[in-house]
Amino acid sequence: MTRRSGGRRQFRRWGCLAAVVAVVAGLCCLSALMESEAMWKRLGNLVDRTFLFYPHEDWVATPEAGGVPFEDLVLTTEDGTDISAWYVPARDPRAPVMLFCHGNAGNISHRVHNLVLLNRIGIAVLIFDYPGFGKSGGTPLETGVYASARAAYRYLVEDRGVPPDRIVLFGRSLGAAAAVELAAAGHGRALIMESGFTDLYEMGRQTFPVLPMPRRLRRKYPNIERLPHVRMPVLIIHGEADRLVPVAMARRLFEAARRPKDLYLIPGAGHNDTVTVGGGEYGGRIRSFTTTWIKD
Repeated sequence: MTRRSGGRRQFRRWGCLAAVVAVVAGLCCLSALMESEAMWKRLGNLVDRTFLFYPHEDWVATPEAGGVPFEDLVLTTEDGTDISAWYVPARDPRAPVMLFCHGNAGNISHRVHNLVLLNRIGIAVLIFDYPGFGKSGGTPLETGVYASARAAYRYLVEDRGVPPDRIVLFGRSLGAAAAVELAAAGHGRALIMESGFTDLYEMGRQTFPVLPMPRRLRRKYPNIERLPHVRMPVLIIHGEADRLVPVAMARRLFEAARRPKDLYLIPGAGHNDTVTVGGGEYGGRIRSFTTTWIKD
């Protein structure tokens, strides 16, 4: 019995080792495939759908739950996809307007606490969902993230008549890529990145350090590559205890950005609690930055 059970354990160990070897070999082949132009787009989209996006369909709340009025909107991207958005006006019609690009999970209703805070400090907000999130149509992909942000920006400028020099671009986590893409194209007056990462390649290496990562992942969400092309004031916010996107990435993004720029690190804050841990200072820093660069 001892020999047989020992043999079975050894067999299972060798079986596990073989499985690991097979997975690594498969990932190496996948990495090689992703280096070919023909496969890149298809496999890149697969990465988006499988690993990056965690959308929720139903709203959990609206700004009215926080005593804040809002407009429920439907915007249309250049490819004809309808996306859901909320516009939360400030009390002062001359207030700065924030274009809020959220992260990779949930939907706009999971950011009600952000909207209430921004309303309290006198900033109007347009927040929108990406394709496949909330009540938006379409499928979540990187291209849809950028297209949605462009549609939201066009709505502010063309439909609401907001001057571009009164718009602050705000991107949180994955949404930082949408805000940076707009800023690099010369849209808006100022840029805030919160809990943003450098690019998907480095995030992949951070999350799965033993797995091979195709270098073409640097092309996906390439914040650190785009930041030097941003010619507007930049504020980078990050939790010092962020275990998902390490604070070292925030420092590298700060180094890559042009002046004028500011780095606000929140002691004890992780990836998703910057608002609560930052407390009053968090709102104060956003208000100070915004009113410094967007004046009446």
